[in-house]
Amino acid sequence: MLISMALIGDYDGYSNAASGYSMKDKENKGSSFGLVAVQLLDSPAATVNVDLNQDGIDDILIGEPLKMTDWHWFDWYNRPGVVDRESNSNCCAGYTEKRAQATNKELIQLKVMSGDTTNLTEAEKVWFFHTPYPDTDLDALLNPHFDSLDGLEEESVFTTGQEGLDCVLEMASGPFDIDVGEEVPFSFCIIFGENKEDLIKNARFAQVMYNSNYQGFTAPLIPTLTAESDVNTVKLSWDTSAKYSKDVVTGYSDFEGYKIYKSIDNGHAWGGPEDKIYDQDGIHAGWVPIAQFDLSAVEDSLFCVKGLNNELIGSGSDKYTSWEACIATEEEATNCCYQDRIRGVSISGNDPNAPWFSLGENTGLESIFNSETGRYEFTDTNVIDGIEYTYAITAYDMGVSGAQVNSDAFPYNDETFYTLDTLYLANPDKWAAPFGYKSIENPRGAIEQDKNFVNVVSGARVASNLNNVMALSASTSR
Repeated sequence: MLISMALIGDYDGYSNAASGYSMKDKENKGSSFGLVAVQLLDSPAATVNVDLNQDGIDDILIGEPLKMTDWHWFDWYNRPGVVDRESNSNCCAGYTEKRAQATNKELIQLKVMSGDTTNLTEAEKVWFFHTPYPDTDLDALLNPHFDSLDGLEEESVFTTGQEGLDCVLEMASGPFDIDVGEEVPFSFCIIFGENKEDLIKNARFAQVMYNSNYQGFTAPLIPTLTAESDVNTVKLSWDTSAKYSKDVVTGYSDFEGYKIYKSIDNGHAWGGPEDKIYDQDGIHAGWVPIAQFDLSAVEDSLFCVKGLNNELIGSGSDKYTSWEACIATEEEATNCCYQDRIRGVSISGNDPNAPWFSLGENTGLESIFNSETGRYEFTDTNVIDGIEYTYAITAYDMGVSGAQVNSDAFPYNDETFYTLDTLYLANPDKWAAPFGYKSIENPRGAIEQDKNFVNVVSGARVASNLNNVMALSASTSR
């Protein structure tokens, strides 16, 4: 989870490119510009010990991932390869045969990448290696692997002219040895953010996704659905696997409920035009289910965020066979949960992050649970015998909880929101902070091989024993 990234953005947050005004005139210009970063997700392992800050103590040991080991910034007009500092009217070294470039371009690139400050000219040293005090640039203050930004506003390239610093950054990972034919991992991504805090949050999630084989937030496990018909009824039955499944990224047990869908055209449409759900942009986002069941307010509040306490519950325990039995007996319901983590909040109504979808109305699941079979059941009586119907059952989660702010103690406004102490009731690890993430639902399926998708013809079931079936015949004559 070590976040290793280099970011860049507009220094004062105002664009000067589109207006033609001076930097002092910030009227009629774009503002609130975001940041962009390059993030190293994976890198080769160190083949020698590395001291990044030159303090005599190795920061990366042999065998550990190197991640970013060098970061430097320089002005575009002073980039490696220029013979002399360029300008708007004198640029483009090496672009044509008439525009000469420095013969040591590749050597300078290597020196910047590896933090090698030997045999540099005074100009090259000023251009590519930066201390907190550019007026003196004492060697004792220089970290050859990581430039300082503390003295940026005192750099000559920053203070010269009104167009600002056209900054370039360069990051590297090394050194490491590699044999002929050997392969080493190296993965990076480009990420964006509204500000530094948002960028770091996105970087953290990018690293988690990479560590999870590029997997994002996941829905609960897909239930296995079966169906049987009778006169004017279709009975659906499905397993309980979704209830305590975990999101592979957050590690939360975030199940909330089930939605049942019905189709008369083999799943091409799951209702009529009136059953379509549209998002805030008017785009068709889903269908209204024929039935929906979710955890009750009590079940929500006591639901284990990080799974069950296996020392008390399950086949390996001699105390309780189920979560329900545990919470009914234990003095503290938190004892039944891993790390004592319970939601502590009821989930219902519209999804805060996708209000066109419902999270349920606290119906509870007890009314549809058959304790004899250990399965959930629902009977559809709105059917016509002889008609083939398609059904799908989906499980959905509660989403990722946003921050719960006590508005009485902390009046909400844009200036103070990010500095408030916030409480994440069902999101203790503060994923997708601070606003949370929308609920995720299983796909409905498309073919009968999908385990939550079935076709069934309503009507009386065919007898399973045909031993007593007789054939009768009659004839007439005249």
